[in-house]
Amino acid sequence: MSLLVNNTIWILINVFLNNSLEQILKRSSTCSSNTAHVFPHHIRSSALKKAIGNHFDDISKCFDDKFRVYNDQRIIRRLSLDQIKKLYVSRILPSTSMEFFNMDEWSDPFYFLTFVNPSVRSDIIVSSFQAKYNKNCLSSDLLPKFKLVSPNHLPKEAKIDWVNLRLPEMDCVQDEAEAIAYLPVETSMPRLKQIITAQSDATVRAAVAKNMVQTLNWNQCYSGIRDLVEFFVTRFRNETKGFRQTVVSEMGLLGNLFLKMDWEDWSAIRDFIDLINLNDEVPNCQGGLRSIYS
Repeated sequence: MSLLVNNTIWILINVFLNNSLEQILKRSSTCSSNTAHVFPHHIRSSALKKAIGNHFDDISKCFDDKFRVYNDQRIIRRLSLDQIKKLYVSRILPSTSMEFFNMDEWSDPFYFLTFVNPSVRSDIIVSSFQAKYNKNCLSSDLLPKFKLVSPNHLPKEAKIDWVNLRLPEMDCVQDEAEAIAYLPVETSMPRLKQIITAQSDATVRAAVAKNMVQTLNWNQCYSGIRDLVEFFVTRFRNETKGFRQTVVSEMGLLGNLFLKMDWEDWSAIRDFIDLINLNDEVPNCQGGLRSIYS
């Protein structure tokens, strides 16, 4: 039995009749990668959870990279951790560990994790890797194989080990800064401040500034936002338009960290925005500014 409805008419009928997801699923007969929407957005949360729970094996069988609807956060967040791991092992991970280590951040194994609670991502990676390949991805011979874009999904201690292993090999300032950003803020921020102040190239400074915001995000460190923005305002007041645009865009990704800040901490952000206004750069920074205040 398959979950997927291969007839769009059935989907439209069920949407308009407001049938439950389970009723839709019962009418499915063949697996089709061309189906646009199997899970209408108006479906009640309880019905969705029940249907997914009852038909998880079929979801797993029908999942492939041509049918991305299952990556939808509505679906993933209603799976148990055990179910997520099963799906990850059977349908997401490639057939060999070599393929896995050659994948970029937008490939299925890493893209899929963006729909999962950050607190369990490292557990999913480590345990699923062991189950799929019968290998420990944190071992001294495999850990260095992780690409620069992927250590953020590793456990905290493994991230530190990865940086210590890979950093001596790096001969590019941008790569060094990105690697350092994976470290805890108390370690990463002083080192990144040293790196950025030593750069004469404006493009490199902007890239390092992005990493400085990223290390706050990756470590979920809201208490460091004010200090960093004050650093930008005082030390890089006369920077280029691209620098400020990069900083604002990356700050827009901090999301709920802003909600945890004290009101007094916002003074630094307002000072930074004043610089943007002063240089008539608001149109270039609208997206980031909107995200910061949304």
